[in-house]
Amino acid sequence: MKKNVLAFLAAFAISVPAFAAETGWYGFGSFGQTTYDLDNELTSIFTGVGGSVDDKDTGFKIGAGYMFTPNFGLEGGWVDLGKATITVSGPGGTARSDFKSSGLFVAGIVSGPINNQFSVFGKLGFVNATSELSISASGPGFPVPANFSEKATKVSGMLGLGVQYDINRQLGIRAEYELFQALGDSNATSEADASMLSIGVVFRFR
Repeated sequence: MKKNVLAFLAAFAISVPAFAAETGWYGFGSFGQTTYDLDNELTSIFTGVGGSVDDKDTGFKIGAGYMFTPNFGLEGGWVDLGKATITVSGPGGTARSDFKSSGLFVAGIVSGPINNQFSVFGKLGFVNATSELSISASGPGFPVPANFSEKATKVSGMLGLGVQYDINRQLGIRAEYELFQALGDSNATSEADASMLSIGVVFRFR
């Protein structure tokens, strides 16, 4: 995924007119690969009996931002981090656990130019994420199929780093890595960190 992001950005590294850093409103949308860190008690139980973990999925986000100066701004939107799945199969049947998170986020952004079209940025903020843990089991070992789900909404921290390439004064391409910390509730859904490596577009409103 990282090689694809770099190759995609490099394809646009051609000679075009220089563009000054901009202020004002912009919209953005991106998608990419999410990875959950499921280092918790529930994971230990499932993997301890031969379970397999699929901690990667596809995530996306959409939103808008405002640059107060060419270097400082604020952005917010909606992020969906996909889900992670743990599956256990055996003679007694199959058990499955899914953990997923999504919610609204807001973050401050600091941007600095590399040259006339490339810039790097960092962000720090919060996500009000709703996380859901669902568990299901069925098979000969379960006379009655078991189904359980629990949700929790909590404000968690987020941070990110990225690079942006401006094609023209209105359109840019952005690649970034973001980390969302301690999603969920340890007393209900269990907690997990999640990261997203994404690529997307930025459109400035003029």
